[in-house]
Amino acid sequence: MSVGVELEGGISERALRYIEEKYWYTGRLDHGYDSSVDVDPPDTSYNWIYNVEIKFWSEDMSELLNFVKDLFINGFRQNSTCGNHHHIIFKNHPVVVTAFSNPTAVKAFIRRYEKFAKQMQNLYGTEKYIRRLNNNYCKKPRNNYELYRNIVGYERYYAVNFRSLLWHRTLEIRILPHARNYVEFERMHLWLCRTLNSLVDTLLKKTDKLVTVEVSI
Repeated sequence: MSVGVELEGGISERALRYIEEKYWYTGRLDHGYDSSVDVDPPDTSYNWIYNVEIKFWSEDMSELLNFVKDLFINGFRQNSTCGNHHHIIFKNHPVVVTAFSNPTAVKAFIRRYEKFAKQMQNLYGTEKYIRRLNNNYCKKPRNNYELYRNIVGYERYYAVNFRSLLWHRTLEIRILPHARNYVEFERMHLWLCRTLNSLVDTLLKKTDKLVTVEVSI
């Protein structure tokens, strides 16, 4: 139903002011800083922010992607210290996240990501997608104990972050890596949306009696 993105990276102060002035009217733009992020400027002439985290959410796919394109056009950059996090709210959100909160669903998502990671490695010649599975900020659960801690929200640094449900009422996907440009971001974003929709369709077929009631929050 809606997606919020957290884009870690570097940007010039001038470009950030431009983005803020252009999108302030939406009330859906925010930014902060992340000490784990460190992105160098393209040259020394920039008044550069090395560790920005830009947040934007929308119920409109085109609006969201146009916002991200605008960022990259205006010099936003990412590197290996960055990730792209997505906060998801589904239609029938309580029913969907309840269905998603089981080991079978989490493992199914991880399997699909592993397949996507291999495709992106063949396309871009980089292992950064595969490496995210073992990244301490977005790892996949390595055993049943970690899977349990993941699903009940004891820790947020997993590929699928259920703790975000307590903080933001969203399901957070943390697994996607940095993008070298807008085209790559769009490819990973569209993959994620298609994959989640497909998984949800499968999950809801198993709980179709629950979904007959429309739930809103």
